[in-house]
Amino acid sequence: MSETFCDPYGPCTDLDGRLIIDRTMQGPALALEEGELPFGSLTMQGASIRPYFHVFFNQQWIPKEACSAPVRSVMGLAPGETVTIDVRQREQVDYVRLVQTAMESSEVRTNTRRHGRELIDTDYDGNSVEMSPMSVLFGGSFFEDAWDFVTAPVRGPVDAVNSLVDTAQNGIDALFGDGGGGGGAGQPQPAATKTLDEIDETLESVQRTESQQSRTETTTSRTVAVERSMSRTFSNPYRDRSLELRFIPVFRHFEVVTTLFRVDLGVLLHAGPLKFPGRGVGAAFGDFLQRRVVDPRIVSVANAELGLEDELRSDVRASAVSEHLNANAGFYTKRFLQHLQDHRETTLLARPILGLLGSGTQTRDTAGRSRARLAKALEWSRLQVRDNTVYVPLTDEGNLVSALGERRPVLDLADKVHDTIRNPIWLGQFFRRRDVHLFMGTHIEAVAGTCVLADLPELPTS
Repeated sequence: MSETFCDPYGPCTDLDGRLIIDRTMQGPALALEEGELPFGSLTMQGASIRPYFHVFFNQQWIPKEACSAPVRSVMGLAPGETVTIDVRQREQVDYVRLVQTAMESSEVRTNTRRHGRELIDTDYDGNSVEMSPMSVLFGGSFFEDAWDFVTAPVRGPVDAVNSLVDTAQNGIDALFGDGGGGGGAGQPQPAATKTLDEIDETLESVQRTESQQSRTETTTSRTVAVERSMSRTFSNPYRDRSLELRFIPVFRHFEVVTTLFRVDLGVLLHAGPLKFPGRGVGAAFGDFLQRRVVDPRIVSVANAELGLEDELRSDVRASAVSEHLNANAGFYTKRFLQHLQDHRETTLLARPILGLLGSGTQTRDTAGRSRARLAKALEWSRLQVRDNTVYVPLTDEGNLVSALGERRPVLDLADKVHDTIRNPIWLGQFFRRRDVHLFMGTHIEAVAGTCVLADLPELPTS
């Protein structure tokens, strides 16, 4: 601010808007179970384990100058005429809502969600837009061979080294290519580059929507605080000519820079529907029923099950609760997994993951050692549940070597990860820069008509 009240305001700095755009890229199944799996006192009807990359893009909206578009419309006022019109003006911009709305209206992307820092695990305290997941064929999968090397009996040292190094290169190159560029001639486009293209298309959609909707004086934002309406009255002071009102849309120019800044890799569990037991549901899952069941009648029935009623009525009540949960298994599976995460029941969530990953071992002792190594290689403190999927990222490079052993293939894997997806300079190669213009409001310009009326009668004198 200026030193004296009468001086002009000084220019502001560091007014960039920022949001995070994230996407999960998942590979082919490493392990698949179509039958029943034990899950505590429940059973899970099928499950699969897949590798995943979770990519995070930082998007900066840097405000630049304001600019005016061509005249949108003209209104003429006759001599002495007065008119009152309503004008809407944008006061602020909700970047998250603009981007999310554009993604949801796209033909190729659906199911976006808005969330805060709890799913980002950084010091960022703003908001994030999650794009729909992408399935990627890693081709000679880095994860498939890597996990097979960890969990299966030891193979020849030369084969293990070559397989692990080659598949690590194939996996990362398939997802990220050579650093921001598209695939070569005849090569598929890297998944990270494709995601940048889709984000770029979203910004194009934002600008197109803004320019079209400015014609009707509306905005794309749904937030109440971003818009105000004013009534303005105009009178033609001329007696011998018209007054022309020109309506000129005004836009704020933004430089939008989207940069890949973080990549997590790990394994995910796609959980099948859970099957709840026929009896004792109220006693065993009372807290879950109170917090997560949406039908209050089912909650009241579960509460009554705990009362001192006769055995027959108790069985009927228990059956009603169990039937409701199992009839809506897809819905309540998501809620039960989220309930377990909220209560930090990591051990229970880990059982099907470690069980399926270690299922390829030949003996019980080998399976036990494999699961122990896998448990140390995964960072369980950062486990996340979204819908019916459990995500567990791989630990950092140092702990990875400690968990899996200081062997040549493991060291090569750690070096590969360190030099690419954990390297900020390497990640910085994936970026896009684009100019976007957002509607600010309407400038009304009054211009005297050029046609002057002649031989006007004299005004009456009082």
